Amino acid sequence: MKRSTILLIAVAVIGIVMGAVGLGDSIRIFKNDINDLTPMKKTEFETGDLLEGDLFLVVDQIATEETTRTYGFVPVSKSETPYYLVTNDESYFVISVGNKDMQKKFDDYCDECYKYLMDETGSVAAPEGFKVSAKSSEMNSEVRGYLEDYCKDNLGMTSDDIKDYVVTDVCLSTVQYSSMKWIPFVGFGVALLAIAILVILKLRSR
Repeated sequence: MKRSTILLIAVAVIGIVMGAVGLGDSIRIFKNDINDLTPMKKTEFETGDLLEGDLFLVVDQIATEETTRTYGFVPVSKSETPYYLVTNDESYFVISVGNKDMQKKFDDYCDECYKYLMDETGSVAAPEGFKVSAKSSEMNSEVRGYLEDYCKDNLGMTSDDIKDYVVTDVCLSTVQYSSMKWIPFVGFGVALLAIAILVILKLRSR
């Protein structure tokens, strides 16, 4: 089998997989099947949900996940994903932020929230909040450990408080719905193009 044929087959498979994986989320975005994050209570968080709403208080960054990309066995780059503890007055939950611009927005807003919470004079205005889009997934045990330790050591929460108010089984991750809804169609389009080229090459070789 020619190298070009193998490459086109690989491209087609990758495109199909990319389209299939994101198709469900894409359909939900087009149908606006998105939960309102702002008033959600602890018991309403579930894995696999799409959410959108205003964040009023970013309490603090509680953890950072470092990812190393490798070429073979050689590390070529590193990236860091911070995890922030957030509250919407109904519950406390964790959201991870992979986008660099959004990370800066979270850091700046976290500073605003801290100044507001620490102000004893009443001269600092309440933060206005900002809208985020996110998808929920199962929280891993390491992040859960950081979360519970932070709530106890820094917020003075008891184990019962955490059980009542803190989401410890679900973690949110920021996403961009504007690009997320089109990714499956791009994947299927690339796959169809690769298949069409394969068919053309096959016909010409006869």
